[in-house]
Parts: sequence; structure tokens; C-alpha cells
Amino acid sequence: MKKNFLTLSVVAGIIIAALSACVNTGPDVIGGLLSGDDPQANDAVRNIRLVSVDRIFYEYDESGRLTTIIDNDDDYEASADNNFKIELKDQYDDEIDETTVSFGFQNSRIQSISSKGTYRYNDGKDSTEGSASFSYNDKGQISLVSCSINYHGSDGYSAIAKVSITLNYDSMSRLVSAEEITTGTETYDGKTSKLSLKRKIEYKYFPGWDNTFYQYTPNLAGDLFENNLVAITDDRLGFNAFAYVGLFGKASSAVPSSAEESVEEDYDGKVSTRKYTNRYSCSFNENDTISSADNYTYWYTRVGTRGEMPAVESNDGPVKDGKTYLRLFDRLHANFSATAKQ
Repeated sequence: MKKNFLTLSVVAGIIIAALSACVNTGPDVIGGLLSGDDPQANDAVRNIRLVSVDRIFYEYDESGRLTTIIDNDDDYEASADNNFKIELKDQYDDEIDETTVSFGFQNSRIQSISSKGTYRYNDGKDSTEGSASFSYNDKGQISLVSCSINYHGSDGYSAIAKVSITLNYDSMSRLVSAEEITTGTETYDGKTSKLSLKRKIEYKYFPGWDNTFYQYTPNLAGDLFENNLVAITDDRLGFNAFAYVGLFGKASSAVPSSAEESVEEDYDGKVSTRKYTNRYSCSFNENDTISSADNYTYWYTRVGTRGEMPAVESNDGPVKDGKTYLRLFDRLHANFSATAKQ
């Protein structure tokens, strides 16, 4: 089954710069989410954790450690017990589609991703291998990502691509721009074609959207993960769910109001250009955590309570089973081991 090379390699980009030392075998005590370098957590927000974003759900143990990610959009459940490894298998009559995704962690942040996928049908088999590595700046924000993608089909079609994406921040840790360079080749029926692509996204801001807890919004996470990282898994799934709980470090210190995107693509000498404008939306709770963004609602709960979506909302926050689920949370992106307060 031939797959379009553009699907595998055209990446809407963003991410990371100088990396350090060895990768842990898994995340240590993961705190789900956390504010800045010197968080000013008070009693009102202490031990609060993100419960869900749209159809993505999170569960924690009583010490605040993230234990489970359930992504109903991409239909997987990832557990801390197996290092959040994702294994997917779909079968349709004689067709079997399998993908395995593994993560490497350092300082409770994802430092690398590797993926292997196979699609078996009739007498044929297509295979995909992908990898990505990440670097973070001294603020804990992604500054560079490097991806490689290899696809081989039983019909003789193959595609190889490499992607480098650099993120640039200003002195206030706001994301200013993302610059992507993609190069690759595809081969079919004995003919090899070459692709090169340059993409730049420039972010615009207006006052009032300070991202106090450095949270990812769906649009920011989408810029980061919905194209290049989806491609390394053969278009099977994205990784927004990992970004919302801080496993990809901190997002921009402010939420953009819009983004101007320009693309220049050269496919076998045929050059095309295009431009887009993307507009963001965001609202905040009284404690400055995100309430909703890009039509997705954020829900929070205290550590030690189950992470279901609250059913009823009062003036103090959502209420379920007699417990108040405050729309707050404590600290993004840090190890956390405090005792839960009910």
C-alpha cells in the first residue's frame, strides 16, 4: 500500500536545543504539572492536578505521582508502570496494523521517542520506523527537536525524511518563532524524488494572556506534535496528552493570540509557497490556570481523589460525590512527592 511521502514528512513544526547527559530508564516521581522556576504555590492551589482536557484523562496516586494517561481520541492508555509505552493493534479481516512507541526520560521530561509499526495485508507488509530527540533550554522549554522517518512498502515504495525544528524565545520566555527544515526522498517504480521544505511560524501576543503555569494549549501542542511526531508513528497517534501534563517541559510564558505561518516547498525542482494565519483562544481561572483554550475545557482535582470528569459545577468549582474539584493545580513540570491534602 503506497503512502504519500508528504504525509510522512511534511511537518508543522516547533522544538528544542542543547541536550545533556544520560537518559533515565523512566520518569522518576512525576508531579503532573507545575508552575515556574520558583512557584508561589499557596494552600488554595497545593496538591491540585489536571484531570482532563477534552477526551484525555489523567490519574494520580495519593502522593501526586502521575500513574495513567487515557487518550480517548487516539484510543490508548499509557501507564507509568511500563514507562508509558504505547502498544496499538488493530485487525480488520486479514489486515493487521501494529504500532509500538517507547519513550526515554530525563528529569521527568521526554528526551526521546522511538516507534516501530507494521501493516500486514494479504501477502504484503509495510513497515515504518521513526525516532525523535528533544533538547530543552535552561527554563525547561523545548528548544530543538530532531526527527527521522523511514517507510518501506511491499510494493516497492519507500520514503526517508529528516526533520530539524528550532524554537526561539524572547527574554520573557515567550515563544517568538519556530523554524523547521525537512529533507527527504521517496522512491517508487524505480524513480526517486527529492523534497526539501522550510517552514516558519511567528507568534503574536497581546497583554493579558500570561501563562503563569506554562501550560500547553491545544494549538501550541498541535504546532509541536500533530505533524512531525505523528509522522514518526505512521500517522497513528499524536502526543498532545503528554504535553498537557508537563512531560514535554514548559510551554511559552504567554499564550499567543495568533500565529503567522509561511512554507516554502521544493519537490523535484517544483517550488511552491503558502501562508496561513492561525488564531488562538484562551480563558483563565481566578488563580491564573487555564480554564479553556481553543474550544477545549481543562478540569482539575486534588491529589488523592479519582480523576473522573466532574458532573456538577458550583460557584466553588465542580462537585462530585460530595467533594469539591477545584479548577486549580499546583506546580507544572516538576517532581512532586508531598502528601495530599483533602
